[in-house]
Amino acid sequence: MPFSSFFANVSKTQHNPQRAILFCAIFQTILGCIYVGSSTAFSAFVGAFVVLSTLSYTAAILPHLLNKRQITRPGWFWMKSPWGEIVNGISVAYMGRVDADDPNWALKTPH
Repeated sequence: MPFSSFFANVSKTQHNPQRAILFCAIFQTILGCIYVGSSTAFSAFVGAFVVLSTLSYTAAILPHLLNKRQITRPGWFWMKSPWGEIVNGISVAYMGRVDADDPNWALKTPH
């Protein structure tokens, strides 16, 4: 990926990839300018972003639940058991319910 070493930099004070977050915000703002040209295209971009970000969070949390958080090394944000397992379980259940209710909701245009 171009510039991956630049965007992969993790802030020592905030413990997050601030450059990548800023890039995503700027890129999403640029994509938001599509709304000026077409509200249908804007709705599709926003809907797809919501669905894909939800799936990415699920993909990051689900392995913790499946291996009972034994393989993953504790990081900066780590809740000790059983609270971590409870919060992760609720998160995955909620995100699965939201996506399962109507899997095509992102493709619908607002009225």
